[in-house]
Amino acid sequence: MNFSIVHEQNKDVCIMRISGYFSSETGDALAQKIEELLRKGMIKFVFDFADCASINSPGAAAILDIVLRIHDDFRGKIIITNLRSLMHNLFEMVGIFPLAGSAEMLEAALIDLE
Repeated sequence: MNFSIVHEQNKDVCIMRISGYFSSETGDALAQKIEELLRKGMIKFVFDFADCASINSPGAAAILDIVLRIHDDFRGKIIITNLRSLMHNLFEMVGIFPLAGSAEMLEAALIDLE
């Protein structure tokens, strides 16, 4: 299935806009981009799921791995935004929260990371 990941910068916060179907393939692409940004010293991230259609189980596991890498290895901060209720529940079940924060909208996530 199709997906896209668009990276935007807002001061010292990396915004990752995720569109389409989130699978392990999407997770691999996101992990690669996150690694590049971590090597550049970036440690604040917003994952925006506004245009994400759905997430499968391997995709959720990939997100957990990415969140653990940022949180544990770099002491970074992650806010996940624009999650549908089902996605939010999935992230709670796999343990992404409380490692990452949650915000309803992108603007609130950016304020949380100031």
